[in-house]
Amino acid sequence: MNRVHGTETEWSVRVEAMGSTPDEPKSKELEASCFKPYVEAYLADKPYVGTPADSCYLENGSRFYADIGHKRETTTPEDTSYLSTTASEIANERMMFDILSWATYPDPGQDGLEPLPNFALNKRVIGDDNVAWGYHESYNVPANIPITEEGLALYGLHIATRNIFCGAGFLDTNGKFWSSQKALSMRTEFSGNTTSSRPVINARDEPHSNTESKRIHTISGDPSMSPWVTRMQLGTTSLVLELLAQGTDAGQFAFEALRHKRLAKFMRDLAADSSGQSHEFSAALEVQKKFVQMSKKLSLTEEQEWTVDEWEHICYDLGNNLAVAGNRVEWILQRRILERYQEKHAYVWTDLAMRQQDRRFCRIGDNSIGLSLRETAWSEWMPPESLIQERRTEAPQTTRAAIRSKFIKAFSRLNGYGSGEVAVDWKEVKYNGASIKLADPYATADERVDELIASHASNSQVAA
Repeated sequence: MNRVHGTETEWSVRVEAMGSTPDEPKSKELEASCFKPYVEAYLADKPYVGTPADSCYLENGSRFYADIGHKRETTTPEDTSYLSTTASEIANERMMFDILSWATYPDPGQDGLEPLPNFALNKRVIGDDNVAWGYHESYNVPANIPITEEGLALYGLHIATRNIFCGAGFLDTNGKFWSSQKALSMRTEFSGNTTSSRPVINARDEPHSNTESKRIHTISGDPSMSPWVTRMQLGTTSLVLELLAQGTDAGQFAFEALRHKRLAKFMRDLAADSSGQSHEFSAALEVQKKFVQMSKKLSLTEEQEWTVDEWEHICYDLGNNLAVAGNRVEWILQRRILERYQEKHAYVWTDLAMRQQDRRFCRIGDNSIGLSLRETAWSEWMPPESLIQERRTEAPQTTRAAIRSKFIKAFSRLNGYGSGEVAVDWKEVKYNGASIKLADPYATADERVDELIASHASNSQVAA
């Protein structure tokens, strides 16, 4: 079965400072608090429940909030389709860009709103100081999977090696190209921490569901501009967790493949060599090939069959010719584009112009290399435009996000609930003292919510 999953993205927004462009070091990071009023103004004519300046749930069932740090964070609604979640990520990119574009040229009728300076919205999650921030994946799994280092050993092995095709590269200030952004921040193997001592395997046990399932919270992956990578990152990780759910044991698998290296160090060493010739790369490739063979024995859905086929093909290509994989794997094409740019202009790799070109790869907006590639080299992997547009306003119909979305549209302040209390969370909705638990992430309808909506609509007609 395709299990429920989703992603969270913390957004980097830089604005120009005096005498600089948004992509230059002198530009400054725009804290989430600085554009709270613009978020409120943007959502003024759209259904939501909550406080836009801090945290709210949108009409498509997703959450949009200011993170504990200084960045805005978007989530995708719960879904069972990897393609659909990829479309939801792209829909979030467009929403963030629309908010900032509007803030640059606000409606003159909005009192007190001054235009923002020119901005650069970027999906990358690492700064020039090599400090990374949040891109997280969540996977619903059966409750029998223990959230322990031993219980998640197979999953940890996949996370440590999947960046050979899931990594999003970046160029550091020393002119070194890394094949993964988040790998540099991994310092431990297993921990409940998500900010300081970042682990390969996150022990955060916050299920957001009933007692029959748990949530695996993954903080060590990269966000991608390549739609193929996003879909494969979700798909392959879900399959490895399915192997775990069916009792597959890591055994000696992890230790033989990594030659006794710790996972965090292995991830960093793997990202440090983008030639595809290192021992770490060869070991990671062998691990991934073994996962392919193990996954073939599962009972697969149609989308999972697509995932396993693509998984097998990319392992073959990575083992024979890296360049062939560039039409799918982000870091490979990114490195090639930077090499051509450097040769054309005779730059050295430490030049500011090289880092500016690198930032353009993950930029959302004008002059974005990644967005351009979605129309060319990666076009065949793009979700249908109709699905992307649908995900901006409609929840997936295979999870409880559909119920949450229905509730939000009915009780949004657009529908005039007056002074009644309305609240939404991942697993609960409330109205005027009535609280309804949505504990089953796979539920797609709830009679209690339907009755509450009908009662509200009837009361509203009487009041009118």
